[in-house]
Amino acid sequence: MVKASGEGREFHLYLAPECQNDRFCTVELPQIEWKQLGREFAGKEVQFELIASDGTEFTASEPLSIQFSPEPVFGALYYWASISEVIKRASFGSERAVDFIVPGKNVDYECVACHSVSRDGSTIAFAVGPHEGENVTGIQTTSTLDPELAAIQPTKGTSPYAAKHVHDSAWDGQGPIDNLGNNVALSPDGSLMAVNGTRIDENDNLWPIFLEIRDAQSNDTVISKIETTDANNPFGTEGMGIHPEFSPDGQQLAVTHAQNAEGGIGLSAWRANQ
Repeated sequence: MVKASGEGREFHLYLAPECQNDRFCTVELPQIEWKQLGREFAGKEVQFELIASDGTEFTASEPLSIQFSPEPVFGALYYWASISEVIKRASFGSERAVDFIVPGKNVDYECVACHSVSRDGSTIAFAVGPHEGENVTGIQTTSTLDPELAAIQPTKGTSPYAAKHVHDSAWDGQGPIDNLGNNVALSPDGSLMAVNGTRIDENDNLWPIFLEIRDAQSNDTVISKIETTDANNPFGTEGMGIHPEFSPDGQQLAVTHAQNAEGGIGLSAWRANQ
């Protein structure tokens, strides 16, 4: 039995468990019951307990508190499915996620992965490139209303990284030749994007990296740029901000502070309008 309690009320739901063995069982609450509880406790906190019996005594789980939203939630979750290597969209209220950005269908590349969705839900930006070629990618932006409507679509050709960097021995050297970058974050209205890019030095190191603010609706339009070696680099001349994320008002960026190609060492912030 599942007991849901809150606001001085209790609901008892009697459900048959699904058991994989005599030690592990699960109980799934039907959607119709979830929706009913959501209506009953809109904006409220509810405690759930699982109570079981072996026929002689009862055992209860520790209470689990869940907060229901005050109103119906609209929108969708976007995520990268690692096995199928596509970006999926799970709309709230749907029973399952569907393929949204598919290599070879919505994009002219073998791989899509790192992505960002604007807070207003209008735009999705994502890295595209050869299979397992995360360091030689470009950034594509697309309307979430129709994934076929690409505002920016990197041109495919002989990658500028091909001569010096082969991530996969089977790589034929084909990849994005413009709109280059790997990590990306969209501004709240989808008009701007913060992009990390890499370049290869004489020792084949993917460092120094740079951070750019670009127009998210037009090809290769750079609004501002920070180079690692810039004297006015707010992260220091040996560091850079990576994995950016815009603040809700679009005026600041939160980043991971990296000092070398091995990764981040802390958190920093940079005003996007400077």
